[in-house]
Amino acid sequence: MVERPVVLSERALKILSEPAGFDPGPTPKMPRTREVRPKKLPRQRKPKPVVVEVVPIPCVDCGELRALASTGIGKKRLSGHSDRCEVCADIDRFKATIADPTTKTHKVTRCRRSLQRVLRDGRAYHPDAPHGTINGYEMYGCRCEACRESKSAATAHYGRPLRSAREKVAA
Repeated sequence: MVERPVVLSERALKILSEPAGFDPGPTPKMPRTREVRPKKLPRQRKPKPVVVEVVPIPCVDCGELRALASTGIGKKRLSGHSDRCEVCADIDRFKATIADPTTKTHKVTRCRRSLQRVLRDGRAYHPDAPHGTINGYEMYGCRCEACRESKSAATAHYGRPLRSAREKVAA
């Protein structure tokens, strides 16, 4: 078997022809094969929004003053929808639900009770609701302070026993 001779490139021949200890100097820079990305600028913070004071305005339908409702992160908005309070805004929806023949009886009962609500201190209030209970909030649609606190407490309590049981198993 005959081996083929090794063919060297011009650069390899040039390197081999140089005497030992020869310093060729700095090597030329090779051209870049890809684009250099620009450095990322530091993240700029968004300017804080201008706080607009929300002033209670009367409902277009009933004339009662609408209450300020919290949206969560310290922001306030008017209760209800567009220019109507929450009681007047929900009337059309509840009447449509009651008129629908496919609606379940439980939901129709809740809608009928919600139609009996009145506006007190700018919030929906049901005179016959068991105030301070989750039932008053859910079934009667009452949004008085006591009913809202009971709903908030029930929501905050939901799931905690399960978490504590998980923590005991993990420990």
